[in-house]
Amino acid sequence: MAVSNQSLLLYGSRALAGGLGGSITHQCFYSPTPANKYERKYWCKLSANGVCYTIISSSGFTSSHYRGRVALGDVPQNGTFTMTMTGLRSSDSGTYRCGIGSTNEGLYVSLNLTVLAGRGVLDPGRFWEQVPQVLLTACRRWFCWWPQVGQGTG
Repeated sequence: MAVSNQSLLLYGSRALAGGLGGSITHQCFYSPTPANKYERKYWCKLSANGVCYTIISSSGFTSSHYRGRVALGDVPQNGTFTMTMTGLRSSDSGTYRCGIGSTNEGLYVSLNLTVLAGRGVLDPGRFWEQVPQVLLTACRRWFCWWPQVGQGTG
């Protein structure tokens, strides 16, 4: 069975940051093909042993460690799904994947989440002072762009 390259497209930010006790929202964009529209969407966290443990998926699963703090919404007609995590903890920092498929090893985009001391919304200018090695990616639909290091986004 041949698979179209169009069905393999998945995009999302590569870095994300939030304040301790605050929240983040991450959006993934995919080709709205029939195969992708109805396939399982997931958000998982990569462990030190290389396994990506599911936090939440569109099949109804939510990890007990994150229950009440995460939500996942899928809008198949737009080819997007969104994950929100609230009550951020220091232990939430790490590498995550948003992906499509029956396992967490198929089609995915990895991103690094950094939880910074301080609550609420981060000032983009201060973000670069606190985490200069992280490069924010702003994505709208299928186009992504990267601000130059040292620049804020607003």
